[in-house]
Amino acid sequence: MNMEADITGLAPKKAFIHIGAALIVQFVVTTLVSWAIYLPLNDPQKLHDFMVTVGPSATLGISYIPRVIGVLAFWLIVRKMPVFKKGGGLGFKNLIQIFLIMYAVSISLNTIGTTITAFSPAGKSMELESISSIVTTGNIVGIMIPVLFAPVLEELVFRKMILDRTKGYGETTAIVFSALSFGLFHQNLTQILFAFGVGLFLGYVYCKTGKVVITMIMHILINGFSSVLMFIMPMFGKGFNPALVIAVILLSNAIIAMLISGIVLLVKWLKNRRFVLDNSMNICIPRKDVLKTVYINPAVVSYIVICIAVSVLSFMNVQLFN
Repeated sequence: MNMEADITGLAPKKAFIHIGAALIVQFVVTTLVSWAIYLPLNDPQKLHDFMVTVGPSATLGISYIPRVIGVLAFWLIVRKMPVFKKGGGLGFKNLIQIFLIMYAVSISLNTIGTTITAFSPAGKSMELESISSIVTTGNIVGIMIPVLFAPVLEELVFRKMILDRTKGYGETTAIVFSALSFGLFHQNLTQILFAFGVGLFLGYVYCKTGKVVITMIMHILINGFSSVLMFIMPMFGKGFNPALVIAVILLSNAIIAMLISGIVLLVKWLKNRRFVLDNSMNICIPRKDVLKTVYINPAVVSYIVICIAVSVLSFMNVQLFN
């Protein structure tokens, strides 16, 4: 393995404390900027007037400003941490198979999360309401912004920045930590399970290829398949369209085929032990020490507690600001 010479100078626990602190700062910065943007519009009429003035797509684009600033804050904290360098590849066929597996897992976990949330008193935040209203109106630009923009930002943080700085302590440890951080980052029960499952496979792909562009493309495709239906369904309210009906039937069949293929491939990969991770480096954290080294430290514990607290409040539809 090729890595920077000074990597062994950073103790594992110190590294995860540093990243945990960066995650907290990202959360705080993103939240504060979001409040600065949305609290003045915390009124349906004001939000409507704002959307009419700047346009629905621009409104959605503005909603991603806090995320961009949060990513920059995260990078400023971790940028001087030693980075593990590793090349390699999986091959196009393996990437396609992993994508199908990931898609099947994402559908299954998303269904579970959605079902749980359906029985909760949770309501959507103002930001989510505005985003949802844009997406479900069939606004193609409004759909493309979250489909393209969110995966790029999330892959930069949870794969590129985190895994580059942790995979030397054991790929298994790094991937699980990255996926858990990614899941908790979504801060709602509908998406935590989904994001955690997807994060495991994206983390595996990144560790094996070292190419964040590949995980970005996979992430975009996962989000894109879900958004295509959101774009098509509102069109049914505009009258019967045979071409549209055929498109929905074909898309539904494609999704079913991908789901079945993914499940079959997952069983096959697990049975043949094809998910191979490198945990042999001399600085890898022993399995018995992972919990106390990676998770039981002030920064990571605080991040987990904050995200769970926000998720529970969201689940119970508790609004901190009205």
